[in-house]
Amino acid sequence: PAARGSAGVRPPCQRAGKEQFIWPGGQTKICKGVDGGITPTTYLWWPAEGLSQTNVEEVTATPIKTTTYVMRVTDANGMRGYDTVTVFAEKPQVNAGADIVTCGNDSVQLSSTASGTSTLKYQWIDAATKKTVGAAPSIKVRILKSASYKLIVTDSVGCFNQAVVNVTT
Repeated sequence: PAARGSAGVRPPCQRAGKEQFIWPGGQTKICKGVDGGITPTTYLWWPAEGLSQTNVEEVTATPIKTTTYVMRVTDANGMRGYDTVTVFAEKPQVNAGADIVTCGNDSVQLSSTASGTSTLKYQWIDAATKKTVGAAPSIKVRILKSASYKLIVTDSVGCFNQAVVNVTT
């Protein structure tokens, strides 16, 4: 057998996969295969929390929070290769802004802040009528009487969170 690092011997190249976005507690398979190295190969994944197994090529990840997993592949000659993959498991963070007091028969700006791990979609809903009144981070609404507005923010994998702002006349 060739010694570690000998000319012409290529260590195993692993592909843990691209980052994944899931709902907290959801699941995804990670690992896209291994190239090179001398078989048989062994695998070690860490951290173990949230993984179906830690000693196989393809694992199922079910983290409850965003986690970066490391994959180590060792071939028959002891050559090692490493890769990482991050599984994002976070609901968007949402703030619909401070409650507002107005004199009535006035337009007010509803402004939000939101953050997440992928593209976000906004939906403002009048709590009384259940009708959508806007689909942007900030919207202007006409206030005739006191009202509450629910903001729902959804990311590209369907994870969502919500917040409410009250407008009092």
